[in-house]
Amino acid sequence: MGSARPLDSFPVIRTRDPEELRSNLARFYVQPRLELLGRNRKLHTVLNHHQPRDIRLTYASFDTEVRLQYPQTDFISQIFPIKGKAEVRIGGQSIVIDQECSAVVSAGTLLDLTSSAEYERLVLSVESTALTKKLSAMLGRTCQRPLNFHPAPDSSQPAARMMYRNFMFLVRESDNDLPPLLLAELEQLVMVSMLHANRHNYSELLTREPIAVAPWQVRRAEEFIETNWNRPLDIEAIAAATGVSVRSLFRSFRQSRGQSPMEFVKQARLHHARRFLQRPDVATTVTDVAFACGFGDLGRFSKDYCKRFHERPSDTLRRARGIAPPRPAA
Repeated sequence: MGSARPLDSFPVIRTRDPEELRSNLARFYVQPRLELLGRNRKLHTVLNHHQPRDIRLTYASFDTEVRLQYPQTDFISQIFPIKGKAEVRIGGQSIVIDQECSAVVSAGTLLDLTSSAEYERLVLSVESTALTKKLSAMLGRTCQRPLNFHPAPDSSQPAARMMYRNFMFLVRESDNDLPPLLLAELEQLVMVSMLHANRHNYSELLTREPIAVAPWQVRRAEEFIETNWNRPLDIEAIAAATGVSVRSLFRSFRQSRGQSPMEFVKQARLHHARRFLQRPDVATTVTDVAFACGFGDLGRFSKDYCKRFHERPSDTLRRARGIAPPRPAA
């Protein structure tokens, strides 16, 4: 991985003192019991931590074998080793985790973790109430029982691989200065994929065929998106605006419109970006317009813009200023 570590833009702990580590962990998460193991008991902890909104992203390494015992929390956490391995005990079940196998800790569950000396990990933590709210919107019903995950996910499943890619993308992009709108929606994407990728006590309901919705509800979703295109669009808000479950709406939206609601969101934002570029002031730049419309990747924005409008965004801006776009190379 080189000298750069994940989430290095958000350093929290750099210490060789176990007591300092414990007290610092208590500031933003929970204070564990810590025991140094093995021959090399010289602790060297590096910990980075970022909290966009409802989720927490954490990187940690210790440079020696350690045992950490965490008390119960209000978070649901998924542990992804990126180097080395660890044995975890979650709710009475022991699991060995490494780069091929993660572990999920439900809220209100004790965690006992013993790691190898070279162990490094990334942890995704989500407030239980926030994840349950997301699940309720997806199902179109209130979840009466606490959300409880199986501690050992099947990492070979396509949904699990997709969830890991989404998570790692969010980790990488968090080190960049992303537009708040895009960051909020990336966070939502990770939460939704976490619910699909891991087994829990509501998994069966997520796999059932969703109920079809009326055409007017699809139109209402479009109107809601058009009105709120410049805000983070979470699935709870879309579901509330239409009065149906997110799963039902997404299925009917794709059947009737040939795309998902979130793809419709992207098209709406592309149209607004075009309007901004066609009516520029002296300070308008393609970068500023892309970020204002929720596009953090300029290369992807330009590609999507060209596909939709058959010209580059810079060409639209030049034309609006009375400057002829450059001719294509022969």
